[in-house]
Order: sequence, then C-alpha cells, then structure tokens
Amino acid sequence: MNGRLPMQYFLAHDMSYFDGEIAPVLARCRSRRSFACARTLCERLLPRAERFHAPYALPADIWLRLVLEGKPYDRRTWRLLAGEILIYAATEVPAIQVCPPTLLALVGQISTDGSKPQATAGLMANALFGHDDIRFGAFFYRPGSAGMNRCRETARIADYLVSLDPASWSANALLPFLESEDDCREELALARESVKDLAEFYSRACSSRQMVICESV
Repeated sequence: MNGRLPMQYFLAHDMSYFDGEIAPVLARCRSRRSFACARTLCERLLPRAERFHAPYALPADIWLRLVLEGKPYDRRTWRLLAGEILIYAATEVPAIQVCPPTLLALVGQISTDGSKPQATAGLMANALFGHDDIRFGAFFYRPGSAGMNRCRETARIADYLVSLDPASWSANALLPFLESEDDCREELALARESVKDLAEFYSRACSSRQMVICESV
C-alpha cells in the first residue's frame, strides 16, 4: 500500500496570520495577475526559508527569491509560490510518514476494494486530507491535493486521534490490500507508529490554537 503513493505533508499555521496576511496577499496576486503585492511577504519569509534549509545554503531557484528578482506572473508560478509560502510560513513541519489507505482501512473508512474513502467526512480522512479546501479569497489552491483544518476542526481531530487504540487494530484489516500476512504485520506496525506521531502533532497544534494544512506532493 506504500508503493507509489504521494508524500503527505502536514503544516501547522497561525490562523490569524494565514487569514490576515497569507490569504489576502495571494488572492491579490491572482486577481491582479501580478506578484508586486507579494514582495513584502516574500522578504519577511526569506529568513524563515534560510532556517528551514539550514545548515545548507538557500537554493537559488526558490520561488520567493525569483519573485523578488522580478519573476513575471503566471498561474503556475502563483501556485508554486503559494506552496512555498505555506511551507516557510508554517510554525511546524513535522516529519510524519503516513500511508493514508492503511490508516483509513484500519479505522474502517475505506472500502475493501481499495477505492476512495467511504466516509470522506470521517475524522481520519480529515486528519490526513483536511476538512476544507484551501482558498485564497475566491481562488482555490490545489483542490483534491491540499486541504486544511481550522482550529475547531483541529481540536476535534486531536481528540479523535488520542482516543484511538492502535493496539486493538488487526493486520487482517489489511489483507484485501497486501500480498502476504507478513506485509500486513509490517504495515500495521508502521501505522501504529505514524498515528502516534500524528496524534501528538495535532495535539500540539490544538494546544497552540493553530490550524493544520495537509498536502499531497
């Protein structure tokens, strides 16, 4: 089940900064078809980008820098710049490795034929993919590949994840997806570890009254 799945990233964000700074700036860029209004935000985030990449040098081709150097507007660059801003403005980017189909199967939110989750509003699905689409004003960011959980939803998910009992999960739930019982047991062990990390991350975000962005890359 881990085969060719995209990587799943989780980003904690201060909701007031997202609503008051990030979203309005990116909305203006898109509506005006210009990056001029993003220059101040890009300048503020450069030091964070440097810390994010430390101890290595900041790549010369990051979009923050290219925009500051006068990169002209186009929709693809807007999307890539938005992705960078979400990463560098995040208060936490934990290294959590998850396999969404595995976790969804173990909590009963995916059908046995491996299709999409049966209950896309389920709390595990929300924890992995977000409750809402990400929008900057009227403009959507990567619908279907990125979502967000605002503070209220983050709190509900934190409570849900903490309430789970991974020790009670059975490898048999994974038999429809994997080739052998050994694969099922190995995947189960990884799932138990990842859901523990995910619960701790959401609990930290909840305690700090932060929102969570989920993105598949």
